[in-house]
Amino acid sequence: MDPQTAGEVLSHRFQDLPGIKSVSIDLAIPEDTTKDIIATARTDETDWKAVRVFGGLTNGRPVGEFNAVILNKLPGFMHVYSSASVTKSATGPLSTKVNAYISDTGLGKSLRNRWTLGVTKEETPRPNQSHTLSSTTGYLEVGRQGRVSGVYDIVAAPSTFAVTPPRRIFAKWTAVLKAYHAHRVMAHLSPTASASVATHPAVATKTALSAGMFVHRMQTAFGRPYRGVQASISGEAGVTHGNPMARGEAAVTAAAPLLKRLKEASPVILAGLATGKVIDAACNLHDRFHLGGATLRHFTAAGVGPHCARTPLCSDTDNPISTGVDHLGGAAYASAFGSLMVPIPVDRLADVPRVGRRLDFLKSLKGAIAGQIYGAAGVLDETLSRPLQALRTSVGVGVVMKTPTGLMEAGVGIPLLCGTHDHTSLLSYGVGLEF
Repeated sequence: MDPQTAGEVLSHRFQDLPGIKSVSIDLAIPEDTTKDIIATARTDETDWKAVRVFGGLTNGRPVGEFNAVILNKLPGFMHVYSSASVTKSATGPLSTKVNAYISDTGLGKSLRNRWTLGVTKEETPRPNQSHTLSSTTGYLEVGRQGRVSGVYDIVAAPSTFAVTPPRRIFAKWTAVLKAYHAHRVMAHLSPTASASVATHPAVATKTALSAGMFVHRMQTAFGRPYRGVQASISGEAGVTHGNPMARGEAAVTAAAPLLKRLKEASPVILAGLATGKVIDAACNLHDRFHLGGATLRHFTAAGVGPHCARTPLCSDTDNPISTGVDHLGGAAYASAFGSLMVPIPVDRLADVPRVGRRLDFLKSLKGAIAGQIYGAAGVLDETLSRPLQALRTSVGVGVVMKTPTGLMEAGVGIPLLCGTHDHTSLLSYGVGLEF
């Protein structure tokens, strides 16, 4: 690849990062061909995207997100940024998250380093629950990235990553260290709340130091995982409501083609594992793990595992009316998933005699559609000492399709093992639109 082409490729990769509209690249080519070419972005010529809007539908929960650069006329990559997202299920409550921060890439005169100072306010009503959890968090975060490997979308991550990796990253690895202080509130308590929820502190604070690392060695084909591994690990330690706590998570996802001679048209096996543990004497509901939704298909998010019966209506009579349960989450979890994705050659229908001319548009879908068979399993409890009693499993079939704005997915499946009070769903689907 000649230097001019290499510079153009790197410029496009920078432009695919969230917030960057355009950037110029300087290439330093050493005389010794065994040494690496050094690429440097001209930070004074960087232009940030002013507005980004995203709308989507994931596991039955519509997601709307709005991001805007408030101030970008600062030195280098420094910018002031804000975002707001709204999530609402068809019959459930509205969840909101607002984030504002100032960030700069170039800490220590290296474009691989970044620092961020910000504030996040989040309110999350629990679906089918008797309370709302909200928090306001101030944080300082520093991070470092590895060498450039390309732009890609994150395929899988733990259910509640202590240090959230970016939606798209262009490095082989990313490490983050974060210090934060959070003011957390339990509000909108229902009169029928369970005893565990009703006796939980209404207001609590948390101060913690967290660290995380995300490693990417995954190749994709038509937006789908094709071959490689990606992994994440995170941990935190701090004080919540005057009690010490610690929390950790780890996850790994691997993909491998079954028929290498078919290259990107080969069926692909995808599998993953994730686990987490929290040690908290106060049993704070804000820090407990939940399964369901994207982390355990065909189970409703936060509708699985340990629970406590709500206070019945007319409890002082001979015929009290049950009002269901509050799912409290667990102090430990382990989950696994596996799938077989097989490309569907719909483009070949355009070659069928007589009718092929009417289906010529299908040629543009070459490699874009794949069918899949998948299964998922998870254990959520106070400990993982009794995995068979807490085990939940599901299987299903579906279709994955690449679109200009990302992947669109739909599946139909059934839970095989579930509890009496678990919330399940027949359909699993997701689609996104960014402009």
